[in-house]
Amino acid sequence: MRSRKQMLQEKAVLVVALLALCSGTALAYSSTNIRPVSVSGNALQSELNQIFGLCPTGSCVNAVTDQNPEGMWHTSTLTNPTVTAVLQFTDVPWGDVFGIWTDPNHLVPLIYGFASPTDFLGFSTSATLQWNSNGWLRVTSMDCGEIACGVSDWTAPTSFGFYLQTPHGTFYTVDSLNPNGSAQALAYNYDNEWVLAFNGTPVTGSSASYSDFVVGIQSISGLPEPSSLLLFGTSLSLVGFLRWRRSRARKA
Repeated sequence: MRSRKQMLQEKAVLVVALLALCSGTALAYSSTNIRPVSVSGNALQSELNQIFGLCPTGSCVNAVTDQNPEGMWHTSTLTNPTVTAVLQFTDVPWGDVFGIWTDPNHLVPLIYGFASPTDFLGFSTSATLQWNSNGWLRVTSMDCGEIACGVSDWTAPTSFGFYLQTPHGTFYTVDSLNPNGSAQALAYNYDNEWVLAFNGTPVTGSSASYSDFVVGIQSISGLPEPSSLLLFGTSLSLVGFLRWRRSRARKA
């Protein structure tokens, strides 16, 4: 005869399975990456210093030693499901796209490569994302020519990653989805703000600059392992510091 403890354990397994089925995110890959990796040059460190500032002992966030292994995230609150991504820097290459995904086969663009950093009044170009109770994602902005405004059902607030699409390929925050499983994006977390730094060309050597695209994000949490074990939520609040700049390495 089964004990009460065994029955509770069986119920827990069933609940987990149902959560995975309902969320549609029973992924065949790990949502965490192996870190740290090498970073070449000082461009990324300069970006992190601009975002996080300097501490009394030096940089508050170190480009190498403070790398976080997370590659996917979920919302950290349960109400008011909103996201705001803000483009604040110059030199944005044409043809590139930054976006979000739950299924890597269905990418949802957020910001197009020709986006200007500010409007004629000097306000930062921004995109607001909002999930409704049914899980549909709506992207709105005052700059819908540069922001991918619209509605999509391809993402979930319980499980999402980010991507950068360039003429050289599409690169994900999950290493295993990239060519040769390379680290194309680095993640940092400091004072409840996440920063993602992408390399816009395939990483084939021992290090890369990771300074082609840098965005700061707030109010999200790393996806627990296994990646299908999530807390359901319908909220995301993101405020981004975005930089998308050409580098010499981006020459074909």
